[in-house]
Amino acid sequence: MSFNGRGFDVPVLKYRAMVHGMSCPRWFSEGDKWNNYDARYSSTYHVDLLEVLSDFGASARCSMHEVATALGFPGKLETAGDDVRGMFESKDIQGIRNYCETDVCTTLLIFLRWQLFNGALNEGAYARAVLGLQNYMSSEAETRPHLAEFMHAWDKM
Repeated sequence: MSFNGRGFDVPVLKYRAMVHGMSCPRWFSEGDKWNNYDARYSSTYHVDLLEVLSDFGASARCSMHEVATALGFPGKLETAGDDVRGMFESKDIQGIRNYCETDVCTTLLIFLRWQLFNGALNEGAYARAVLGLQNYMSSEAETRPHLAEFMHAWDKM
């Protein structure tokens, strides 16, 4: 599951694997013609939320922040994807890690709402999954302030 993973994350992972001489035969042998890792319209192996929410490009492609805030989730806090290169160049690896962790939380929340919408989760399962994420972030908030900040922003939504 990703948000724009087919447009960024998956190609980066493929290229990096090839640079390092890695082999990944399962990528090409799993599933069938219609359901595999490369199948754009199949959600069996990978759900790209940007793709499914925009009907695979037939409708507007909203940013993750736009989708998240429309659904009542914080989305991006003070850092956006465009900031990561500068953070890397200034060796702010912890800042990048913190940004990525809150992005994962946002992606998970959008995915859970998508699963509720498409019937893969019922309301009870959805509520338990969201509560599980909230409990996790609460338990980590003292040592990982970016999670506390995310929760605070979520409470204000």
